[in-house]
Amino acid sequence: MSEKGDRVRFSGYDVSNFKIFIFCLAAAISGIGGALFVLQVGFISPSLIGIVPSIEMVIFAAVGGKRSFLGAVYGTLLVNTIGMLLMQEPELMMLDEPVAGMSPAEREQTAGLLQRISANRSILVIEHVDIGRVKQLLAV
Repeated sequence: MSEKGDRVRFSGYDVSNFKIFIFCLAAAISGIGGALFVLQVGFISPSLIGIVPSIEMVIFAAVGGKRSFLGAVYGTLLVNTIGMLLMQEPELMMLDEPVAGMSPAEREQTAGLLQRISANRSILVIEHVDIGRVKQLLAV
């Protein structure tokens, strides 16, 4: 609707009402997310929400794909999993389908990330999709 507003308007619908509804729905979902965050953490203050969480959310959406809600969820899981693994400095990382559902460009970016990570550790990747450069990391 953001790109084809004239077509929707010519069809007899009020574009501004739809946009206001979507804005209110997004605000309600954000409010529910904030309430769940308080329940999880137990405390809320403005210092907890700064530039770093905002950048993390953009990274989650970029990794998982920005065209779907599930892509952002998948990006969150992937980034957090790899982050937790790297914090422990493992000698062996085992990843199960790390590029499932990604576009070819996102697969290449993930392959580059895994290639940089593999400089000082071994990575075992289980994947059912042709993932291009990631194959170079695998020892069969």
